[in-house]
Amino acid sequence: MTMMVEFPDLGDVSGFAGHRVLTGALSAVDTTSADGRLFFQIIVSTIANALGVSRATLYRHLGE
Repeated sequence: MTMMVEFPDLGDVSGFAGHRVLTGALSAVDTTSADGRLFFQIIVSTIANALGVSRATLYRHLGE
């Protein structure tokens, strides 16, 4: 099973040009395994750092 994610209006980060690519990449991560969940967390942490937002903020927008 893969996790499907969508980006609603991200407010101050809504101008992030790669949001469609990002959504596609995250939806392809298999979150049924421990490795997949860890990989997903690493991706989200990296993206949050790059955007200058907290992981919690990004998770809220990812529907976590």
